[in-house]
Amino acid sequence: MARSMYMQGETIPKATNHVRLSTDKKDAWGIPQLITSVGYDDNDEKMIKDFLTKAQTCCGLPGLKHCSD
Repeated sequence: MARSMYMQGETIPKATNHVRLSTDKKDAWGIPQLITSVGYDDNDEKMIKDFLTKAQTCCGLPGLKHCSD
């Protein structure tokens, strides 16, 4: 039986992250497209590293096989 594991988290608010409306791109109804700008920082990298470390620990539990990074 195949199993998988994934991570879902959130980045902390940053002044450089923003959302704006496109000045030149519109959807099929003429509404300006939404543009999002999200940057990641050291905290985000630490969160990913922590997830991978904990995932490796979980993969060592009885009944779990084929765990790789």
